[in-house]
Amino acid sequence: SIQELEEKVALKNQEAEKSSAKIGELTSQVATLEEKSSSKEGELAETLLKVAALTATIEALTREKDEATASQAEQASGAQAELQQSIQELEEKVALKNQEAEKSSAKIGELTSQVATLEEKSSSKEGELAETLLKVAALTATIEALTREKDEATASQAEQASGAQAELQQSIQELEE
Repeated sequence: SIQELEEKVALKNQEAEKSSAKIGELTSQVATLEEKSSSKEGELAETLLKVAALTATIEALTREKDEATASQAEQASGAQAELQQSIQELEEKVALKNQEAEKSSAKIGELTSQVATLEEKSSSKEGELAETLLKVAALTATIEALTREKDEATASQAEQASGAQAELQQSIQELEE
């Protein structure tokens, strides 16, 4: 009946509105993920620069240590004690720089993992968004079909009512005669 069709149309309209809201929500989530991904890429680039600086520092300290070791053999025993202290300080610096480099490498691994996770999430959200868009398209087509059916049913009822009225008037005229 028409009322059932109207109820179906109303339900389909509600579903279409819900789908539109879901699309908005998913679009917002994708934008948030893209912002996070961009931020993580910046952090990763910064960490890579730190690692490069630490590596250069370690190389310089290693050269200094090697030079100090060669110089140690040439100097007298008094200078040797000072040199050993310098070497010890350099070794401590190298150890600290190595720890920093290891921390930076761990941070790079963590950031790389986070970026990959964000990319997976973003890809998943894109799939969900595409699926939602397909559902919206299907709902729109259903709503259009139901609207056409309603319009055709309304026109058919109007024709039937007009035909019934004409028969009724003819019957009245026949009775009056």
